Amino acid sequence: MRFGAEIGLGALAAVTVVSTAGTLVGGLGLVTGSHVAQATGAREVE
Repeated sequence: MRFGAEIGLGALAAVTVVSTAGTLVGGLGLVTGSHVAQATGAREVE
């Protein structure tokens, strides 16, 4: 992207929505995965 390029509000909104959704999905996936791993490890110890 070059400095000073004209970008509409629609494009800005689309990029913001996509990046926010990706962050939420990725974060939820990592948290869920780590909790499953912890629960599985705790069951194996007992």
